[in-house]
Amino acid sequence: MHHLESETLVDFREKNFTSNRLSLIGVGIKHDDLVRIADQYRLPTGNSNREKSKYIGGEVRQENALGLVHVALASEGVSLASKDLLASGIASHAFGAGPRIKYSAGSNKLARAIAPLASSPALVSSFNANYSDSGLFGFTIVGQKNDIGKIVQGVFKEVAKTSKNGLTNDEIANAK
Repeated sequence: MHHLESETLVDFREKNFTSNRLSLIGVGIKHDDLVRIADQYRLPTGNSNREKSKYIGGEVRQENALGLVHVALASEGVSLASKDLLASGIASHAFGAGPRIKYSAGSNKLARAIAPLASSPALVSSFNANYSDSGLFGFTIVGQKNDIGKIVQGVFKEVAKTSKNGLTNDEIANAK
């Protein structure tokens, strides 16, 4: 087993406990009081030349006795500095970034695509998370275990079809 030495911990603290990597949050305290407290703990600014985050993917399965399955499909998205940031956000909304109205299943592109595939109610929603150096773009799917395979395949088919044919002008206008 690897043992930690005090020098390792000090080095970790100096690299990671910097003002550009921490947040100070106060609930039920006046802003001026919070600033005064923060001033007592002046942290180093840290090095802003950090290595870019790398998306490596992965899979996590957690078995349960319920029949409801949650699936998240994601790929590396665009960063906040990317020229494709706006297009990524529009694409996410065009696919359907969650229902906008209570009980409005089937109100987005992907929900309409999977509706005939599921024997029970199911939900699909896109997401687009952008950070300073990278991002995530993907979909969350919720359905019954008997339907989930068909639903995931339906999402893949709809995304592939849209990748090939593009979005319509109406879909882009609605997403905006």
